[in-house]
Amino acid sequence: MQKSRIIWIINKNSLEGMELVSHFKSLGHIPTHIYTSREAHTRAKREFPDVIISSSNLGNTNGIDLMLHLKQVFGSKEVPFIFISENEAPESIARALKAGAFDYIRKP
Repeated sequence: MQKSRIIWIINKNSLEGMELVSHFKSLGHIPTHIYTSREAHTRAKREFPDVIISSSNLGNTNGIDLMLHLKQVFGSKEVPFIFISENEAPESIARALKAGAFDYIRKP
């Protein structure tokens, strides 16, 4: 039996975020849609996810900056951070991976 994972979906787009939540729920996981970087900062002080899937563009915050901040908050606890984005520029992907992202998924 597969263990349920706590998954944070950080995405300002309501429809996209809810589609991902629905998908991961159907697989037996525990997803939470987080709309803003501020909400992610607040949750990080009291919760610890198994994985974070985040848009690379969060409006006022760059996804890489958010990832680096959350990594500091989590300290020695390793949380895989996966970006999902329409940006296919190789330099954007390389920058995210070099900063510590586990993976970078391009939206279709």
